[in-house]
Amino acid sequence: MDLLHDPRYLAPAATCAAIAVTITLWILNLRRKELSYRILADTPLVSIKEEVKDKVQITFRGEPVHDVHLVQVRIVNSGNVPIRSADYEGRLTIAAPDGSRIVMAEIQETHPPHLEKRTLCDGAPSSLVDKVEGHEVMLKPVLLNHGDSITVKMLVSKAAGPWNVIGHIEGIAAVKMHRENSSMPLVMANCGTFIMVVSMFFLDPSSVARNAWREYLPYLMFFLIGYIMLMCGIYLPRVQKSSA
Repeated sequence: MDLLHDPRYLAPAATCAAIAVTITLWILNLRRKELSYRILADTPLVSIKEEVKDKVQITFRGEPVHDVHLVQVRIVNSGNVPIRSADYEGRLTIAAPDGSRIVMAEIQETHPPHLEKRTLCDGAPSSLVDKVEGHEVMLKPVLLNHGDSITVKMLVSKAAGPWNVIGHIEGIAAVKMHRENSSMPLVMANCGTFIMVVSMFFLDPSSVARNAWREYLPYLMFFLIGYIMLMCGIYLPRVQKSSA
């Protein structure tokens, strides 16, 4: 007996298909509160040969600096839940490697533009950079909706080593470095394509022509499941990219 053509198995097959679709959509729409960062650039400004290092001095605003790097750090709400100003406990801090010194820090850009308007000082927008101390840059608490980002540009003396972003935010264990996750979308897209091909391979076109819905409906349901998985695999990386 062909189980797929037996009407007794249509209800369980439809139930399984509905559960699979529901679980897939639920996973994609999970409420996730997350703040991440990425190092966009870490570039030495001046390259001095070893034999003339003792004879050349670089100053910034009258102070001598050594091994100066231009560093760009982007902080982004990579979750799908807003991070409100009241969620912060203290300041969000960008920490340079130990032994380094940040000589200048400013906001390069924000998304959306003019994010400073969300932080008011005496009724007027103020810089998101609160203060710079040693190897740390402290930022003011600001509302960050999904995909909102802050890019900080810094001049750093002796910047060799790992960077870190530290913040105590309600509902977030730690601010994590952004990492691309390309395996899950690829697996979903390939599995979805495989399911669509297999369901169409076993579908009898004559059942569609004579409108024998009990025969072709199970294959159609599996085809739709494969299509949903394929679309998730295609659009999930775009959503991750837009939020980074």
